Amino acid sequence: FSGSGNFTTTGVQTVTVTGSGTPINSGTFNYTFSLGGSTCSRDVTYVASSNPAIDPCTKSYLGKSDFPNTYMINGQPVYVTVSITGHQENATGNGSGCGWHTTTDAWIIGGNNVMSTLTFTFSQPVSGVKFNNGGIYSNAGQQATVTAKNGSVDISNPTLTTTQGCNSVPTVVGNKIKQPGTFTVTDTVTSITISHQDNSPPPYNQGGVFNIILCPTAK
Repeated sequence: FSGSGNFTTTGVQTVTVTGSGTPINSGTFNYTFSLGGSTCSRDVTYVASSNPAIDPCTKSYLGKSDFPNTYMINGQPVYVTVSITGHQENATGNGSGCGWHTTTDAWIIGGNNVMSTLTFTFSQPVSGVKFNNGGIYSNAGQQATVTAKNGSVDISNPTLTTTQGCNSVPTVVGNKIKQPGTFTVTDTVTSITISHQDNSPPPYNQGGVFNIILCPTAK
């Protein structure tokens, strides 16, 4: 791995290094990088060439059965894994409405008033990852929180953008999901986590419904 350049300011810096060579095995390997008196470690995942990257635009709304897998994101093959903590349920049907679209393959988290998380981890830094939320309504007292990481750097308040909203309420405010719709995480990240706890009264506390969108042209 190598990198070059000059620091123009003091303080915390982001250093990009580029690797060269051909791995002899697939898998995830940990590397330690040193610069002066500072060190950091980073996992790097190598995917066998027999598993080519998938065009993410062949399916706009990706769900549970689509991961783990390697997708072409930002012009590079990226291995994507998904993990969940807390409560999850199975989606029961396809549907669409005011800004939202959901599939039988969607993730449903946070039901029954249980704090839950949905985390996507990327083998390479990516940006512009989109999600569609089909089950968060602020008028029902619900919201979800989005956080991220870029390597070892926590991004507690990532930038979310959206062009959609429901009931005159925007889909996102800050890093909070308020209403159904599609939103984009514009930061460069290696993982994205959605946290949600549905405290709506029964039978409406089934949780937040999410699909991920890796196709850059998908809405």
